[in-house]
Amino acid sequence: MPTAESTYQINEREDGALVATVERPEWPEVPRQVGVAMPHPSGERWLVIVWDENAGSADFLAEDRAAALQVLDFHAALVARLVEARENAAVSA
Repeated sequence: MPTAESTYQINEREDGALVATVERPEWPEVPRQVGVAMPHPSGERWLVIVWDENAGSADFLAEDRAAALQVLDFHAALVARLVEARENAAVSA
């Protein structure tokens, strides 16, 4: 019996930061944030911080906004698939 699909999206906040979230139908109120990217205070690069549902995290500098967006997109898609696979495995067990 398959469960509903995980989805993810990346939104821009008012301050220009990019925020990646993952949503599941089982998480009724709020999507879970899995990453954020913002201009570095030096103004030359973007600070990217990503984490998973177990609160493991990593941070690094991206060359520009486009690179930061690519990293967030990849990471959010990966977390969405991993969460979905784990949920589906739990249902079929």
